[in-house]
Amino acid sequence: MIFRPQFKAILTAITFGLPFLSFAQNTPLLVNNGAMFYVSHLANSNDTVVVFVDGTVEHNDSIMVNLGKFIIKGDYVNNAQSGGDGTNPSIPGNRGLFVVHGDWENNGEYYAGDGKVKFPTSGLIEGTEVTRFHDLELVGPIVRSIRDSIDPNTSGPTIDVEIDETGTLDLDEGEFATNYNVLWVFNPSTGAIIRENCDTCGFVSSLDNGDLAWVTNQAAPYVFPTGSSINAPTDPNNFRRYRPVLITPTTADQDTFHVRFVNQNATNFGLPISQVDTSICYVNPWWYHRVKKDGGGVQNADIVIRSNPFENDEDYNEMANWSAANSQWEGMPNTSYGVVNFLPQVVADDYNDFQSFPEDAYILAFSVPSEPRVEGDSAMCASVPMTYTVPQNGSDYDFVVTGGTVIAEDDYSVTVIWSNDSLAAVYGSVQVIETVPNNINGGCTSLTRNYVVEIWPLPVADFTIGTDTTLPGGIFVYDILAMQDQSILTSEWNWDFGDGTTSTDSLPYHTYNDIGDYNITLIVRSGLECLDTLVVPVSVVEGLIVPNVFTPNNDGWNDVFDVRTSDVGPFKIEIYNRWGNVVFETTSPQISWDGTTMSGVQASAGTYFFVISKAEMNSGNVINNELDNFNFKETGWVQLIR
Repeated sequence: MIFRPQFKAILTAITFGLPFLSFAQNTPLLVNNGAMFYVSHLANSNDTVVVFVDGTVEHNDSIMVNLGKFIIKGDYVNNAQSGGDGTNPSIPGNRGLFVVHGDWENNGEYYAGDGKVKFPTSGLIEGTEVTRFHDLELVGPIVRSIRDSIDPNTSGPTIDVEIDETGTLDLDEGEFATNYNVLWVFNPSTGAIIRENCDTCGFVSSLDNGDLAWVTNQAAPYVFPTGSSINAPTDPNNFRRYRPVLITPTTADQDTFHVRFVNQNATNFGLPISQVDTSICYVNPWWYHRVKKDGGGVQNADIVIRSNPFENDEDYNEMANWSAANSQWEGMPNTSYGVVNFLPQVVADDYNDFQSFPEDAYILAFSVPSEPRVEGDSAMCASVPMTYTVPQNGSDYDFVVTGGTVIAEDDYSVTVIWSNDSLAAVYGSVQVIETVPNNINGGCTSLTRNYVVEIWPLPVADFTIGTDTTLPGGIFVYDILAMQDQSILTSEWNWDFGDGTTSTDSLPYHTYNDIGDYNITLIVRSGLECLDTLVVPVSVVEGLIVPNVFTPNNDGWNDVFDVRTSDVGPFKIEIYNRWGNVVFETTSPQISWDGTTMSGVQASAGTYFFVISKAEMNSGNVINNELDNFNFKETGWVQLIR
């Protein structure tokens, strides 16, 4: 053996029966064929014995115990017993440190004790027997792989590797490749696996049915640091990946979860990515995971899988599980999307349907987009333009309008004039379909948003003013005006006559008490404040109109001699017969003569002469605006016909 001091350690080796030392290139440098081999720790001292072997160590018989530091530059082959099994207190387990630069081959019994094995270089862990380590550490960006000695290239009898109930696995920046085997971590602490904080290193990789198995007994997140250095089969994503899975049991019952990262298209393993249920647009074509549990006490657990857009992953928002019964990827219940430390993640909350292959396959997916958000009034008046908008997010949108006319459209909006020729509300719609672009299948078509719009008719205000056409002279004070509504699509009327009076009748009547110019305003409504307005000006004039004939025969037509006045003060009228005799006279603002004389006798038919004098306008104007004074005389003839 070659002993080399390290720091201030005292270097001693207690060996028995070492038959030979060999320096041949492919021959072990140190071979034990039957001696008790100890690398000691000095009693009552913090110093440790260091044994350095610049080659391979082969332990074929008896017991080898490492209580110090055993540095092996070549392979370590254990064909016998390494460390005490606890039955003999004088033979402890391997409490020291193994630093093995070559392969680790265990064909016998290895008892780790509280010791540690460190691998500073790439190599294999192999043999015919399972190795249970206490603390296992990879140093730097190396690859340490498990290989079956029976058949290293295919899946056969597994030669698993184990971390004991209190041990740790420190991956550092390395890759622990289980290949077809299982790396068991029996320590249920969530900190039992340690790795360097790096993007594409410090992970466990596996093939076929190999995986990372971890015993759990806490309702806390367990980070399964899975990844792969096997290139994906298709560009542009042909590189190594670190894609962990976080599993949080919902109870502290003991169970064992298995996780494997598959860095290939799932179709290559009989799980076609094109076969998805109606809730899924597409699934991850580059990688997926296999997750299962051994059927312990945990019934439900949260599963978290993260994508990495910095390594060309899509921004997945859903998780899918393979259904063997339906031969398709199906969206999982109770999933949610979020971003943690700049990485998108999908969480399957309270999941309880853990199955064996092939239903242990879980993949990130993009769900069929939900109905797009549409903004715009959902209740409108007909014939009024309204613009409906969607988010400007880079998606493509298709608009289909029912019940209206599109007058403008661009990538993110459509402007509509709605139609309604009825008296009641009708309904139209803006149907919107969003296509979310992606690099997988070009785009995902959303569910259709049917944005329903209540359409109220837009009324048209219209009316005329009805007056007694038999009365000459325009509109006089106290004339009765009939509002003749001709509006359409109207359910409410609001009149304003311009003199301080209003009405909500559809056919109101109105009189003016003063002369002047007025605006009659009609506002009509059909519902939802759908309004239209019409304003008609009117003039109420002053004046005096004297008829020239009347027929007092009680037939209800022109039975009185009615002097029609507007805004005229008191005046005097005198009526003379053809002999110059006064047959009727009176002073009043409104004069009507029914053809009866002052003595109560019906006047005979004929022509009569009238004189109207001192008729004064309230405005101060005389009739016909002749002179600016209040005294005048109006004379004329009226014919009485019986």
